[in-house]
Amino acid sequence: MSESYQTILFALAVIVPLEYTFVALSSLVSKMVVVSFIRSLGDISRSRETKRECQTIEERVVSSYKSSLVWPLEVWKEIRRIK
Repeated sequence: MSESYQTILFALAVIVPLEYTFVALSSLVSKMVVVSFIRSLGDISRSRETKRECQTIEERVVSSYKSSLVWPLEVWKEIRRIK
């Protein structure tokens, strides 16, 4: 029985924080890729309106960088939007 408690403690102390960190970093990296794409799109667009829209979208995505650390809340908000 002692070995099963050690396994549970190991999972809670090591594996869960590593997985949480991995998902948080993945969320942040994906947002950074989106910002890079939007910047590129804004740079090559000819229309001022498109450039403005790209700038607005970029600002929104950049402002959500911090929420990558609390990704379960992001998931919950998206699930609520779907319903």
